[in-house]
Amino acid sequence: MNIPIFPLSIYLLPQGITRLRIFEQRYLNMVKNVHKTNGFVISYYQDSPNLDIESKISAWGSWVEIVNFMQGDDGILVIDVKCKALVDIQNTSINNEQLMVGEVEVRAHWADSLGQKAQSQSELSELSGQLRQVFNDNKPLADLYQLIFIDDPHWVCARWLELLPLPFADKSIFSTQDSFNKALNFLSEILIKEKI
Repeated sequence: MNIPIFPLSIYLLPQGITRLRIFEQRYLNMVKNVHKTNGFVISYYQDSPNLDIESKISAWGSWVEIVNFMQGDDGILVIDVKCKALVDIQNTSINNEQLMVGEVEVRAHWADSLGQKAQSQSELSELSGQLRQVFNDNKPLADLYQLIFIDDPHWVCARWLELLPLPFADKSIFSTQDSFNKALNFLSEILIKEKI
């Protein structure tokens, strides 16, 4: 499956939603054609002067669909996108509109399954309560989500990983299918145990 790649410094896991401002013509065209391309992929972009654009993106990305769009006060197109899956990216190239495209294959991830029980209900309860407070205190963030799954351990951990200001390399280890327990332990260490 060949899909447009949008290089951005954004970490987004399945069910995560983010807001983008679209103003470059190549990305306006990408948005206009999403029904033909089955969405697009946000791939984490790291600026490095010694690399070409194709080498600056991560080997995996967030396959997103547009869930809302509007025009900002400045006339710029604003879209809300939701991650429907993580994908591995291969064989990237630049097309005639200067838009990066690549072959993608869906990557299984723990956040794809809702409703599974966490190993530690007390840790989950604490993380859920803290996340609920973040949503209550941050109206722009709360406005992005029509539904929240505050009792689902995967959803809660994924949202925390997106929100925390950590380097992409540190967060990237939680993009694999078997990394949920590591993610839960990591979040418990920095959000619960360091508070004690």
